Amino acid sequence: MKKTLLTLLAVAMLSTNVFAVDDGDDTQWFDMMSCGICQHMQPILPHMQKFKWDSKATKHGLITITIVPDDLKEQWGKCKTSMDATIKELESGKEVKCCGFCQSFGSLIEAGAEKEEIKTAAGEIMLLTSNDPKVVKKIHAHVKKTEAEKAKMEKMMEKMQAGQTKDQ
Repeated sequence: MKKTLLTLLAVAMLSTNVFAVDDGDDTQWFDMMSCGICQHMQPILPHMQKFKWDSKATKHGLITITIVPDDLKEQWGKCKTSMDATIKELESGKEVKCCGFCQSFGSLIEAGAEKEEIKTAAGEIMLLTSNDPKVVKKIHAHVKKTEAEKAKMEKMMEKMQAGQTKDQ
């Protein structure tokens, strides 16, 4: 029950942009409510704590590992299909409002980074790589920023959980 309440609180906070990151402009690094790509993940927001995501810098770029619980694989597949459709629209010239993460990721693709997705029994692995040292440097900056913003979100969630535990 406590986990459910915390998840609902997190969803409410995401919808009011409490978790949004302000980089000094109007673009938030993570914005699952307003980003045309990320908003497709709204159906899984109540289950986000069950997923495991990790991104790390590699010699030629980054690796992201997503572990998806078996009971959410179908729902995650639908989210990914919707996100991919929006990305195709964006690539065809349609204007789509994007969060800082998605803008940064798109700029890496435009700079020549190559994306490779590998489906696994546990979820998926995504590689974003380049042989151009300038692009690799940009990819590494993207990873560093993403890790920092993820850490901020996790810290906020820990504070929320600590406050919830004290109240019970």
